[in-house]
Amino acid sequence: MRKKKKTKGFLSFAELLAEETAAFGNLRKSLRFRTAIRSLRRYLAGRDELEWGEFNGAMLAGYETYMRRAGLCPNTTSFYMRTLRSIFNVAASRGLTRTASPFARVYTGIDRTRKRAIDIDALHLIHRTPLDDAPALAFARDMFIFSFCTRGMPFIDIAYLRKTNLREGKIVYLRHKTGQPLSVAIEPVVKNIIDKYSDSDRPWLFPVFTGGEEGEERMLVRYNSVYHRVRRNLERLRIRLGLETRISTYVARHSWASIAKKIDIPIGVISEALGHDSESTTRIYLATLDTTRIDRANHLITGLLL
Repeated sequence: MRKKKKTKGFLSFAELLAEETAAFGNLRKSLRFRTAIRSLRRYLAGRDELEWGEFNGAMLAGYETYMRRAGLCPNTTSFYMRTLRSIFNVAASRGLTRTASPFARVYTGIDRTRKRAIDIDALHLIHRTPLDDAPALAFARDMFIFSFCTRGMPFIDIAYLRKTNLREGKIVYLRHKTGQPLSVAIEPVVKNIIDKYSDSDRPWLFPVFTGGEEGEERMLVRYNSVYHRVRRNLERLRIRLGLETRISTYVARHSWASIAKKIDIPIGVISEALGHDSESTTRIYLATLDTTRIDRANHLITGLLL
C-alpha cells in the first residue's frame, strides 16, 4: 500500500493535490493547480512552505496587489484566486485547516467587460505600414500580428516561447494561464516574424529575456518591463495610424475570434482554437465582441424620440 506523503502547510499540500489529480487522469486540472502554485511561489519569493496560519486574507490581498501591479487583468487574478480557493477547500474538507475561507477580500468573480476587436482592413493597415524608422514600434506591431496569426496567443505565452517549442512546422506550447497544451501551425506570416528575430545564441524565440537561464523573479521583472513597453508602443502606433480602437495582444485575440465568427467558422472550432473549456464559454466570449446590431437597433428606437 502506497504511503501518503505528509504535508506541513498550504504549498506542500497543493503540490500533493496536483500530483493526486494528475494520477486520477485529470491532467488539465492538475496543470491549473501547478500554474497557480508557481505564481504564488513567485510572490513569496521562492519560499518552500506557507504555514496554514499564514494562508490568510492579508496574504491573499497582498498577492492580488502584486499581480495587479504586474499588469494582470481582474479576470486573470480571479483565475489564480479561484484555483487557490479550490485547493484550500479540499484541504478544509480533509481537516487540514480549520481556518475560515480567507478569500472574502479578493476578487474571485468573472468580469464581463466589453471586448474590443478591429476589422480586417485595420489589420491590413497595421501589418503593411512601413516602420523602418521606428524599430520599437515595429517590434510591438510584430508581436500584435504574431498574436493574431497564432489564434490570439497572449503576450506572456509569446514571451516564454523557446526554439524547442517549434516542432515539425508547428508551435507547441502550454498556456501560461491554464497549463493547457496547444498547437498552432506556423503560417507564412508567422514564419517571417520568427525569422526576423532569429538569434542562434538565444534559446528564446523573441528578445524578451536576455540570458539563457534566468531566475524566476528576474524573468518576471524583465517580462513586465517589456510587456508595458509593448503596450505603450502599440498605443503610439495606433495614434500614428489614426485608429480609433486601442490595440493590444488582447485585441488581437478578440479580433481573431470576431473575424472567425463572421466568416462562419463553427463555434466548436473557435472554442478549441482559443483554448476554451467549453462552447458555452466561447458563446459568452463572442457575445461581448460585436454589439453593432444592438447599437443600430437602439439608434432606430431612440430616434423615435426626436
